[in-house]
Amino acid sequence: MFFDEDLKADRLPRGTVCLTYDDGPGESPGAGPGPHTRELGQYLRDEGVRATFFVVGRQIELHRDSVVALNGWGHLLGNHTYSHPGLVALAESGGDVVGEVERADALLRPLVSGPMIYLRAPYGNWRQTVEVAPGVFRDRPESIVAGILNASGKFPHVVGPVNWDIVAEDWECWRRGVPPEEAARRYVDAVDRVGRGIILMHDSSEDEFLRARNQTMRMTKEMVPQLKRKGYRFVRLDEIPQVRTAALVRSRVVLAADGGHPLALDPEGRDEIALDLSEHPPRLPFGVAPLAAGWFALRAPNGLFLSQPAAGTGLVTARSLEAGPRESLRFQLAGAAGFAVKCATGGYFTLAETERGPRLAVTPRRSQRLACTVDPVSLPAALVRNPRRIADSRFPIPDRSLATSSPRGPQTARCRDG
Repeated sequence: MFFDEDLKADRLPRGTVCLTYDDGPGESPGAGPGPHTRELGQYLRDEGVRATFFVVGRQIELHRDSVVALNGWGHLLGNHTYSHPGLVALAESGGDVVGEVERADALLRPLVSGPMIYLRAPYGNWRQTVEVAPGVFRDRPESIVAGILNASGKFPHVVGPVNWDIVAEDWECWRRGVPPEEAARRYVDAVDRVGRGIILMHDSSEDEFLRARNQTMRMTKEMVPQLKRKGYRFVRLDEIPQVRTAALVRSRVVLAADGGHPLALDPEGRDEIALDLSEHPPRLPFGVAPLAAGWFALRAPNGLFLSQPAAGTGLVTARSLEAGPRESLRFQLAGAAGFAVKCATGGYFTLAETERGPRLAVTPRRSQRLACTVDPVSLPAALVRNPRRIADSRFPIPDRSLATSSPRGPQTARCRDG
């Protein structure tokens, strides 16, 4: 599943970091500058640090043995496309975005362990930008790249885009001839400032000039002992809770009020779910993570599950890293109008008026009407075309919602909330 928003790790406990390396694998003769992916991976293994390497497909073809070794040492291998293009520009020009991911996947998948492969876009390039003021640009909420990859139906085992929380631009250090000791100091300072998260580094480069001057292996040997002395803990990418929740998602839904306005994360950062009353609001989906016996959890764009209030009624928040009883939901048929969102602990979703505006809440009985939009491009094509197969798929959305869907785009099914 590919998301519009970046996968990050800002909810890790303070003092916890994840080392990631891009653009490899690469190998160089001797002990001088240049990529040394194999030696880097072995050093990290000896230090008890399991890192994540986002590898480029055409470099796998040149250094297959290095990828096999990294996997054997307990590191995670991720997809960084086949030839390292900017995916947004490729999509806008009608290029083969699917092929870039698919070719790298075909090379990588036979060499790795585990059911999931994680994708990082080259340059972190995932969403188009829009000029919101003269000279001021902002990313669009929706990703053209995610839309294309999800529509292909070829990547149920790939999750992305993985981004980063901490960077000190190692590539600029090598461009300017900064010694690895100084580069390590800059990274440690950046880690101290942020305190937690995914660290971006490069064990090689697609730029020949930078590749020949790469000193990330030496920088890492300086940096890891310093971080250990400061008490930092290292985790692998797939141990990050926000990444783990993403791997559980199998489809997406957009929740909207009767008037068509969608629900979204509170812009004030309270982890509440607000009704977006702006003129042209983006319809950003929530991830659907199936649970046992037809229940499911909804993953918000911040990477956390929606939780019902402990008191049984009150505001819904997106703060949970795990899916338990308070996160368990079910779509329940509600007559000709559609379906309701029922909570496992009792009650139904509704909209509650607060001093900050309408917020998603739980109430004991059905009252307010909501609309639920199913995003069919994230569903198996067979289910979209044959909705009655849902009984065999164990997918938690009822037939009626799928029956209103079209492969051309999301349709709306009305539901009554609680």
